[in-house]
Amino acid sequence: DVIVNATVDTTGGDQLLSATRDLQVNAALTSTTGSIGLLAGRDLNQTANVTAGSDVLIDVARNYTQSNGTSITAGETIQLTSGGSQRIGLLSASHIALDAGGDILDNNGANTLNLLASSLRMVSNGIIGGADLANAADSNANALDMEVGTLAAQSARGIYLQELASGGDLTIGHVEGSAAVAVSQVRFNSTTTAVTAGDNDLQPLDDLETTTGPIKVVVRGGNMIVNDATDADAIRVR
Repeated sequence: DVIVNATVDTTGGDQLLSATRDLQVNAALTSTTGSIGLLAGRDLNQTANVTAGSDVLIDVARNYTQSNGTSITAGETIQLTSGGSQRIGLLSASHIALDAGGDILDNNGANTLNLLASSLRMVSNGIIGGADLANAADSNANALDMEVGTLAAQSARGIYLQELASGGDLTIGHVEGSAAVAVSQVRFNSTTTAVTAGDNDLQPLDDLETTTGPIKVVVRGGNMIVNDATDADAIRVR
């Protein structure tokens, strides 16, 4: 396991933390102008903020959990891929791409921002957000809360999203896929090896699609604009 209990702060360099088993981020990671890559052979648990001037790439074999109130902020792109589920506190970047073998869930509480981006791409082999049958008819504490410009999402078991009033209009359309984070890994003998985390394998996405389950998107303070995007299949939501 790799456990980070002290702050790591770099001005111009990139950071790469790689664990063959679990990665636990308990202290802040900051790269003022560079990128940050977080790789785990099992689970990644984040209890402290991560900030990068460029990109943040996260790739975990099992589950990613971001504690309530914890954030990742990137100047350009956040790419998060997991074999299992993703529990989201707050992700903030120009572009966000999420790909989960399990669910993508709200871990920040009701009506509290989870996703802030100009463009957001989400693919889940489970559910995105969730139902909330115990709440009032027009409320859902389990929906992912967003301030997003353009959205495309695909899930196996349903989509539950809320564009907060401060987010304005929401466009359903075409969103690009991957980013790549290139860093230098320092070896035990003091040599360095170029490492690229992420290989542009996440494809662009169009529309809102689910295999089973509902698609429920609420826009609180603006318009929902539904476009046919670039696939030109005349299907926007299905």
